[in-house]
Amino acid sequence: MKTFSLQSVKLAALFSLLLHSAQSIGATLPDMCSTQGATSTQNLTDGQQICVQDTNTVYHAISGASNHSSIAITTMHGSGDLSLYVDDGRWPVLDSRSSESETAGTNSECVIINNPRSFYVYVAVNGSRSGASMVIDLGATSCRTGGTNPDPDPGTGGSLTNGVSKIVSANGQNHPTFTLSIPSNTTNLEISISGGTGSADLYAKTSPGVSLTDYTYRPWLAGNNETISVASPVAGSWSVMVAPYSNNTFTNVTLKATWNGGSTNPDPDPDPTNPGALPDVCATEAADKSVTTLTSGVPICMPGSVQREGYSIRGSDEHSSLAISTAYGQGNLNLFGKNGGWPATDGSDPVVVESKHIGNTECVIIRSTSGNLSEFWSNVNITGARDKASIVVDLGATTCRVTPGAVDPGNDGYKLNSTHVIIYRFDFNGESAESVWPETQMEQDMQRVKAYFQEQSYGAFNVTWEVKDRINAGNKSSYTNQREWKDFVYGALEARGANPSFPGLGNVYMFTAPPLLNLNSTAAPPELNIFHYIPGTVAHEIVHALGLHHSMSVEAGNQVMDASRDSISNYGNVFSMMGMGAQSAQEINLMYKSYFDGWLNVNTDVPVINSSGTYRIYAHDFGTASGHGAAGDIGIRLKSADGSLTYWVEFRTRASRTDYEDVVRNGVLVNVQGYKENESDSRFWNHRSAMLDFTPNSKDRGIIDADGGDDKWDLIDETDAPLAVGKSWTDPSGKLRIRPLQTGGSVGFDATGYI
Repeated sequence: MKTFSLQSVKLAALFSLLLHSAQSIGATLPDMCSTQGATSTQNLTDGQQICVQDTNTVYHAISGASNHSSIAITTMHGSGDLSLYVDDGRWPVLDSRSSESETAGTNSECVIINNPRSFYVYVAVNGSRSGASMVIDLGATSCRTGGTNPDPDPGTGGSLTNGVSKIVSANGQNHPTFTLSIPSNTTNLEISISGGTGSADLYAKTSPGVSLTDYTYRPWLAGNNETISVASPVAGSWSVMVAPYSNNTFTNVTLKATWNGGSTNPDPDPDPTNPGALPDVCATEAADKSVTTLTSGVPICMPGSVQREGYSIRGSDEHSSLAISTAYGQGNLNLFGKNGGWPATDGSDPVVVESKHIGNTECVIIRSTSGNLSEFWSNVNITGARDKASIVVDLGATTCRVTPGAVDPGNDGYKLNSTHVIIYRFDFNGESAESVWPETQMEQDMQRVKAYFQEQSYGAFNVTWEVKDRINAGNKSSYTNQREWKDFVYGALEARGANPSFPGLGNVYMFTAPPLLNLNSTAAPPELNIFHYIPGTVAHEIVHALGLHHSMSVEAGNQVMDASRDSISNYGNVFSMMGMGAQSAQEINLMYKSYFDGWLNVNTDVPVINSSGTYRIYAHDFGTASGHGAAGDIGIRLKSADGSLTYWVEFRTRASRTDYEDVVRNGVLVNVQGYKENESDSRFWNHRSAMLDFTPNSKDRGIIDADGGDDKWDLIDETDAPLAVGKSWTDPSGKLRIRPLQTGGSVGFDATGYI
């Protein structure tokens, strides 16, 4: 049994950060479009040199900006007259509100951002262009000049395309490593290096090697002219390494891999320039919402959405299999397929074939175990946020046109360190949005929201916003239900060229209007609807729009949790921003803070405890944008005996009402993760927090409403929820017990609790 006795534990962590500038190897930007195709990858790495897409406005993001004192973005080569826009912590707007470079009549542009505030910097390329190259250099103070030789970031490598050369450079211990995919029935593979300066060695293996000796093929010839030839190579992924000889430096060595033969995937509608591939349909045609049936071999552009959408497939019973492929665009969609009915998306139907991988590249293959498929109709459902993604079904195919990436763990966290709120205000005839929430007041309130998130994240998260022109929504009486209102809002955005279902990575929409139909303020990714004009409500709904549900509660106490009868109370954590603490801007609990990357160093701020003892935790609700200010742990995590539940233990010194503060200061709050969860909506986190109420079935403090009755929205029973000093609680397994021993320190950074 785990018990806790008095002992103070202090931890210290030291770390260093190595900053790298991609310009340390060379300050030229080569003509990348002469050696590689245009990239559709949105997230770029430091120093990655790309060929820019020629059509539409192209957006890219790069992480780690705030770790550097400057950033340089360079474009050049090709023909046309592109414009470059860059923003710190938000997606750029295509005007002077973003840092811009618009040199007339050329693709050569340069933007330098000094002292970036945000972890992410965002780039937009606009204007007519063909064959333009671009690079983003973290730590650089000047843009690049033109060059003829690609100069990749040493040691990172990339992928090899059949017959396309790469120019490789490296220092000392750096070993640039590349991957290539060899199709079945390939009759010959040849990999070579040549030219350049210095001395390099070539290595190859059928799977990634850990060290130089792990590689199967090693010519080890003098100079930089080495060739590996393999007859009938093994199909699949290969690893190729170019390593400096004796840890010396080499530069501008040409690497090339060629192979012949090999089978291709079935393609009833082949692209003549790239047989077997799924084309990027959205690059050449607009999405059509009216299409509900997929025709074999005909790719379509799917409408952007965060909602579940579906397509039907006819004639399945004439084939023994079918393959459904998706790719391209922004987002992270999931694919579900079924023969003879609409597929469930929650894992409840074992017949459903699903594909859940990071990004929009998915593959579902439906097969018959004997003969043809049994039903004429097959169906596919798509979930998850996506925009400009292509989809195709190939009847009779046994392989997809795409290769999915890493398995998607689900919504396990918000990965950006900022969000940008795009605000649309709606007027009614005779009643304007300005009259209920003037723009000057909105600006002040959004500044308070920004400050709130900086404090909650201890300086790791930023909120930016922009206010669009007001939109007239006609007569208020025209709207009799929420659906009619939402349809109008979405139509108004589409008429203005915006996608109401997908505002872009890191963006959320905020819709606000004078009170309508007694509607509450609500939110779900990627939007929030505001009818209560206070900062706490806005902050609460933003957290919803980023993927978190309400903070719940569940009765605990001496009778222990009982899953057969326990219910979860919505809004039940009365001390949390995501419970009943929105209007008073209460703290976000630690479990929910862990959803956001960078808010906590969870392993050191809220460590998992595996042994009996006494542990000190500090109050986490006096943080500022400079940090949480605690001298040690701001919480601990305890695992249930079977590992299925995690108890997040935290200590607070402030509550939504001052007469509750003595309650939270005399005990700890415990939020359980993994208890009675049923998160089937992929837009929301895989978990939800549920505060354990350690004084069940109580009506604390004799609080009575003005009308003499109890108000269920006060959730009075949960106001004495903390596990008080001197009390103990045992989890359902009987193997873990928590008992707060004493509190000490003063209110503020020194406020501590002992458990």
